[in-house]
This record gives sequence, structure tokens and C-alpha cells, in this order.
Amino acid sequence: MLYPFEERLYRKPIEGFAFVLKPDDSLYRGGRRLVCEGVCPRAHRPLACRMFPLRVRLTANEADGTVRAEAELDPRAWAVCPLPEEGGLRAMSAPFVGAVAQAGQLLAGNTFMLEMMLAEQRLIDEMRRL
Repeated sequence: MLYPFEERLYRKPIEGFAFVLKPDDSLYRGGRRLVCEGVCPRAHRPLACRMFPLRVRLTANEADGTVRAEAELDPRAWAVCPLPEEGGLRAMSAPFVGAVAQAGQLLAGNTFMLEMMLAEQRLIDEMRRL
């Protein structure tokens, strides 16, 4: 799933990167999903792919209304990535985990990004309940 406005980076073909954009309103109206063949130039990976197998979890501080972002394992990764079984967060470098959290913190400062991440979080929390 592309983050809001990220689809602008994929409006034109990219040499060596076969993909299509598909409409996906599951997280936000007008959302887009990038569907690829599983191989891409690293410099052109969407943000969600750059973070994978992690995702951002947001927690709100009720007292002052601030939002805190943390990196966590994406539960959807278990089916396609060996890292969750090889030690979870411990199997990943601390700088990578920290960079995902930092990116989440920065994104949470934008209303469109915050709404998308909260919608994704609700979806994942619902998946966990099932």
C-alpha cells in the first residue's frame, strides 16, 4: 500500500521496475497499491517495502495529545519473511529499527499520513483479534 501522495513517484514507468498501480480504498479514500513482480531497484522501492518486515505502531499520550511512533514486526510478514522466526526485532539491526521508528514519528506529524497509519493500525489490531 502506498502512503498518501506516494503514487506521484510511480506515475511514469521506471526502467527495470515492472509494476502497476491499483486502486485500494482500504486505508484511505483514493489510496493506491503498487503491485510488482517481486524485484525492483532499491532506490525505487515504496516506503512500506523499505520498512518491511517492520511497520509503525502509534501510541497517543492522553495527557498532552502527543503521538509516539515505534517500530514493530508486521504480522503480515510471517507468511513471506524468515526474519520474524529468526529472532524478531533482535534479528534486525538497531539502526534499521530506529530509522523505521523515526520515519513513523516524522510521518505522524502530517495529518494525511497519520490518518493512514491509524487506519492500518486498526486493520492490524482487528487481524490480531481474529
